[in-house]
Amino acid sequence: MASQLHRVILGTAGHIDHGKSSLVRALTGIDPDRLKEEQERGMTIDLGFAPYRTASGRLVGMIDVPGHEKFVKNMVAGAASVDVFLLVIAADDGVMPQTREHVEILELLGARRGVVVVTKIDAVDASLRELALADIAEYLDGTVFAQAQVVPVSSVTGEGLDVLRTVIDRLVEEVVPRRKDGLFRMPIQRVFSAKGHGTVVTGVPISGEVLVGDVLEILPPQVRGKVRGLQAYKEDRDDASAGHSSALNLSDIDYRTVARGHVVVTPGYFTASRSFDVELKLLRSVDRPLKHGTEVRIHTGTAEILGRVVLLEQPVLEPGGSALAQLRLRESVVAVRGDRFLLRQVSPASTIAGGTIVGESRSRAGGRRVDVARSVRRKAQAVGDLPAFLESVLLERATHHPLPEKELAAALRCDDTEAAAALATLEGRKVVRRVGRGGLVHAETLTAAQTAVRAALARFHAEQPLKGLADALPLRGELRLDEDVFDGACAALAAAGELVLEKGGKLRLKESGPKLSDVERAALDALRTALRSGGFAPPALADLARACGMPEPRTKALLQLLVESGDAHRVGEFWFDRDAIERALECVRATAAAHASEILIPDVRDRLGTTRKYLIPLLEWFDARGWTVRRGEKRYVVSRPAERKP
Repeated sequence: MASQLHRVILGTAGHIDHGKSSLVRALTGIDPDRLKEEQERGMTIDLGFAPYRTASGRLVGMIDVPGHEKFVKNMVAGAASVDVFLLVIAADDGVMPQTREHVEILELLGARRGVVVVTKIDAVDASLRELALADIAEYLDGTVFAQAQVVPVSSVTGEGLDVLRTVIDRLVEEVVPRRKDGLFRMPIQRVFSAKGHGTVVTGVPISGEVLVGDVLEILPPQVRGKVRGLQAYKEDRDDASAGHSSALNLSDIDYRTVARGHVVVTPGYFTASRSFDVELKLLRSVDRPLKHGTEVRIHTGTAEILGRVVLLEQPVLEPGGSALAQLRLRESVVAVRGDRFLLRQVSPASTIAGGTIVGESRSRAGGRRVDVARSVRRKAQAVGDLPAFLESVLLERATHHPLPEKELAAALRCDDTEAAAALATLEGRKVVRRVGRGGLVHAETLTAAQTAVRAALARFHAEQPLKGLADALPLRGELRLDEDVFDGACAALAAAGELVLEKGGKLRLKESGPKLSDVERAALDALRTALRSGGFAPPALADLARACGMPEPRTKALLQLLVESGDAHRVGEFWFDRDAIERALECVRATAAAHASEILIPDVRDRLGTTRKYLIPLLEWFDARGWTVRRGEKRYVVSRPAERKP
């Protein structure tokens, strides 16, 4: 029967040959040096895994990370998964270069809980032991391990191991176990093909749970496969979850398409990217500032990629300083908000900085670094608060399209339940609005859009006093607003009684209207009279201009007012009085009723007392509205409810 696993990871750190692997062996009974090369050379090259059982029976994972400088990249891969650190320092050597680098790495990776294990106390006498402990305490002052308990031990004689186990057990109990629910994500540590089984990938899941039979995706190659089998610490299991070294046997995936640094995930929620917004800190110990555009080696999860640092707020970052930046990578990787990363010099190889992933970059800084920095800072402050992070995402999209609700979970890199809860929180605070068909925008975005629409309509009415209604489409283009945001802003203004929405995509401010002089009002009345008199053979534009005493351009503007008010309709190059249009439609329907809905043009022409010059454009206008339809050389009336009139 498979053991019950507690979702907590222990991890060692420290200089080469300080006894990390021996300590793991003494605590677990298992040699973590699994590679033949490691056993022959007596050093840990890659991560070693072993189960550690607490006094209460909890089974937790232990990672032995390499200490040699050349294998720091593997140390980073392990440290990113660890909840409780065992900083190992040998009594006969004291603090060494990799001790210092590992402590700096642990600080950059956000380590907050650990114990300092002083090993090889059997190799020194009592006075040297006390001297080593004093030197170690002095070094640790001011580091993340300043308050950590220091436990002297010997993996050879067993001295101090019981005390160490008690300390470890207490620290394990203090850790909130990694969540079993949520999306599954596991950076790949190793990949190989097992005879009779196929592709096997190993690593430590960061979040979620996977069961035998589940389908998983590997990114960035974007290949999917079904889980055929699972193991944890060489035990077959039905499930694998966050916090334990696991091996996944996947079908339908060629192991040659998968590599260390790729990530196994729940399909449909994650993407690989080559640009990330980050908050980084440059180590105090580096000997030079970090310049904008510096090429670096980036470590996150199990991935190691070359890239450049784009500083968003300054040209250089001084040692010990912090900054917002973007990482531009040469290859795509999977990383999400809250993930930790390290930066190392390309040559000579040494750790120089690290920090927290804020999220994938939606905008390249370019010449807009100040604007991008403002957005990144807002998101950085909300990394640990999902509703606040969602709010920052919506604010970031203020000039982009609304966030479709169906894409909410993927945008937040969380499961649907968490996404829905975050959205509900923001809706309760009234800081999110729904627009269009399931689009989400920040309330500030919609308010800003309302202000823009209101101002644009005010300009329109001031600049074109003879036009009563504005066309929505060009107005939206002028404002460069998303269609759903524009429509949502207009609907909100209409609901507030500030705006009137008319048919045909027309709108106006409620208190606005055409501003006419006495002469223009008289001309408008003259046009009404002329159109009524024209009936089914309305006057041409030139005749209408003479009738109202206005130039043709001004006459067209006045005619448009009649169209907007519904007193007239433009049909081709003519303007018909509204009453004439209604009577013409009634005539067409009446004559067609006697001929199985077919419209006999000569019959309609004679009944209306007009000519084909006016009748054909009129019928085509009816066609466009769906009241009549042309089939070949014939035209028919389309059955419509009686209330649908022009």
